[in-house]
Amino acid sequence: MKHSPFQFVTRIIGLGLFAAVWFAIAGRVTWWQGWISLIAFILFAGALNLRLAKVNPELLQERNRPAREAQSWDRVVMSMYSVLLVVQLVIAALDGGRYSWSRLTLGGQILGWLLLVVSGIVVWHVMMTNAFLASWSRLQEERGQVVVTEGLYRYVRHPMYLGVMIAFVGMPLALGSL
Repeated sequence: MKHSPFQFVTRIIGLGLFAAVWFAIAGRVTWWQGWISLIAFILFAGALNLRLAKVNPELLQERNRPAREAQSWDRVVMSMYSVLLVVQLVIAALDGGRYSWSRLTLGGQILGWLLLVVSGIVVWHVMMTNAFLASWSRLQEERGQVVVTEGLYRYVRHPMYLGVMIAFVGMPLALGSL
């Protein structure tokens, strides 16, 4: 899937605005946990998108589809997820960056990073295993969707949710926040 220069520029501007607001909330640009997390996210997301573009461009296109067809319950779930993510990032920036309420040890932060690595492995595996992993719940009859039963799908019906839950536990720890 090719992206226009406009899409690339808008994503860079959006990322820059996010970083500016996030570090303003943290109260300092010297918050090293925030920088490492931001850089790690950019590298992971970039590598995953490049890999998907090479091995399954249809999935990358599917994940970038607008949510016009999404069920109302799925819109509620995704809205809740988005709100919780923003709240978590704001509280972690206030705690780990500005006020140091938690005073989390380096060991606790390393545990957070280990959980984020596990989460990243789960997300990567799911993206490579399930060619029908849409951002919104929908039947993809036009793409010949089938139920995936390989890899983590043998043990967990929705391993992407598992990966996201692990990330929600690991992220604040990696950012120096309980």
